[in-house]
Amino acid sequence: MCNYLIILFYFILVACGKSTLHNAQSTPPPKDEQKLATTVEQEDVSADLEREAPVQEDGRTTEVLIGASDGVNIPTDVIFAVDTSGSMKEETEKLEETLPAFIEVLSNTFPDQSFQMFMLAGEKDIDVTLTNPDQRYHIKGDYAVDSTNALEIIYDFVNDPSNQCAAGQITDEGCIRANSRKEIVVVSDDGSDYTATEFKGLIDNHDFFAGLTSVNGFVGTSVNNDNQWCSIEEVGDTYLELASALPSVGLVQHLCDENYTNLLANLSDSIIKKSFKSSFELKSSVNQDEPITVELDGTLLDDSEYSVSGNVLTLLSKGIDENQSLTVVYTAN
Repeated sequence: MCNYLIILFYFILVACGKSTLHNAQSTPPPKDEQKLATTVEQEDVSADLEREAPVQEDGRTTEVLIGASDGVNIPTDVIFAVDTSGSMKEETEKLEETLPAFIEVLSNTFPDQSFQMFMLAGEKDIDVTLTNPDQRYHIKGDYAVDSTNALEIIYDFVNDPSNQCAAGQITDEGCIRANSRKEIVVVSDDGSDYTATEFKGLIDNHDFFAGLTSVNGFVGTSVNNDNQWCSIEEVGDTYLELASALPSVGLVQHLCDENYTNLLANLSDSIIKKSFKSSFELKSSVNQDEPITVELDGTLLDDSEYSVSGNVLTLLSKGIDENQSLTVVYTAN
């Protein structure tokens, strides 16, 4: 009798154990753990997302472009034209001290030879000590800049076929690339022989300038100064007007600011914002005779804020952050 009771008790224990194990496996985890598991799973899925195929509807194509995966940097050629007249001695010395850091920032931001800098200062020795000898800094001593001819000298420099090269090409001597963004920087305490209208007319009709040119400057934004080392001969009205008149907006700052490190940091920030992640390749060539709409995170862009050539869309005023997106609706050729 005792043996039967022991066997019966044994089977009761086994049955209860199986029931307890089953209940433990089927009990859902706490809500916090559920959220964590869901989040991890979503991140894994999003990491594998690829660019969606274009949507075709009623003869129109819609593409969504993501900054992180689709945007590329535009090659950037920075052209400094420095007034080397006698009144610019102190300003030139400040440039010599602060330009190396400016060049280093842009060289690091745009690697693989996508950044170049040209110095037009005639026979004046702008003594810039590079932090890296491989940085593409080119002194062009054949182009002398005086008080008021900076824009004329810049145009002559870019217009000279010996200073031009094809898109993507680069030389040891340095050449202006057909597909690059041209960032003009005038440093002068005087005005300009050109009016803004005259210079804009020149570059609007020039293949190497059109669309991707900005005029920046360290010039007189007023005649009032708080220091003794700097004086303004004439306010740089032409440069101020050109900075906002071109599709690609420039940055003009006061020449007599004491802190040239800050001036150049502001300029490098402005250039980076325009060139970083600002070119996009569409799946098809765009029919320019049909309407094109471009939205940045749902906000419609004016057609003055971008250009389209073939299947390449270029933002003129600024690039986009890696987590932003462009929605482009167009008719394909």
